[in-house]
Amino acid sequence: MEIIQYLAHDLLESNYESIMPKDISDKFYSYVYNHIKFLEKSDPKSSKRELHYVLAVLDDTKKIFGYRYFYWEKPMDRFHFFAVVMDQSIKRQGYAIKTFLEGIKIANSLGVNKFYSTINAETSVERDGLVNAYKRICRELHKKGNQFQVAYGDKSFEIK
Repeated sequence: MEIIQYLAHDLLESNYESIMPKDISDKFYSYVYNHIKFLEKSDPKSSKRELHYVLAVLDDTKKIFGYRYFYWEKPMDRFHFFAVVMDQSIKRQGYAIKTFLEGIKIANSLGVNKFYSTINAETSVERDGLVNAYKRICRELHKKGNQFQVAYGDKSFEIK
């Protein structure tokens, strides 16, 4: 498996359905397309093409089995990690964290050090594991000048 960076609009304009399992492609349309359309009306400055990224997890046949969608919220000068979707076949292999770290590198290279993320795990065990991992990673990356707000369920944590 490898992680490849795309501009979200470029992937949406491609024949992405042919390179993703149906459930992943349905969630991609639901999360990414609908979110970009929402932003076009509610936050036009953040809806620009060059501000939306997808880090896709591809197998050796170049089929996408998971992705992280994130974008630059220009008015707040922060990156928002909006959605992460992984196929059952690659869950619990660290791709949610790997794409999170890669997204932070992209933002830092653009001079952004503020981040907002949500954790929407299917089970409490999965959520608790991700929350603990994010706390550990965010504390470490805070030492390099990054700031984080992470929401999960009806809770959140901040590291500033």
